[in-house]
Amino acid sequence: EAELRRLGVEIRAGVRADAATELPDGKTRVTLSDGGVLETDLYLSTTGLRPNTGFLPQEWLNEHGYVDVDEEMRVKAAGDGVWAVGDVVSKPRAAFMITDAQAAGVAKNIDLALKDKPAQSVSGPLVDAFLCSTGRSRGAGRLGVVPVPSLAVWAVKGRTLGMERTQKYVDGSMW
Repeated sequence: EAELRRLGVEIRAGVRADAATELPDGKTRVTLSDGGVLETDLYLSTTGLRPNTGFLPQEWLNEHGYVDVDEEMRVKAAGDGVWAVGDVVSKPRAAFMITDAQAAGVAKNIDLALKDKPAQSVSGPLVDAFLCSTGRSRGAGRLGVVPVPSLAVWAVKGRTLGMERTQKYVDGSMW
């Protein structure tokens, strides 16, 4: 929040967008829950997370629409041989680093299954981290509950946004 304020962002806590209407001039009028109205050049609704699971069998999903998985990331209602990772699974929260660890764990469990060995529990990173670039040379973040200085976020994430890892994801060598 402090980093956003440094950038001149007005923060309205406890207020949500109730409606967004595109105007003839290309701008968007956003009606707020407190009765306020904003007109903006760009409106991106980025609140909430709805898992893209509508195409999956309903019995695989929990009451919130997430794929219900066990400790090995197996889909509970699907039986052996079906795993799920990412922001569609019931635990833990959706995050890139967590999904990365889930994918590595599932890859290992698939290998173990092919060798008729028992699966292993899949765990995420040791510490819950959040890093977000807020400009060309700035960022905000935390490691657990500890704030990370803007310069450190830029050094770790902001310079490349992780693009150096893309080829490893594409060719599968990441796991």
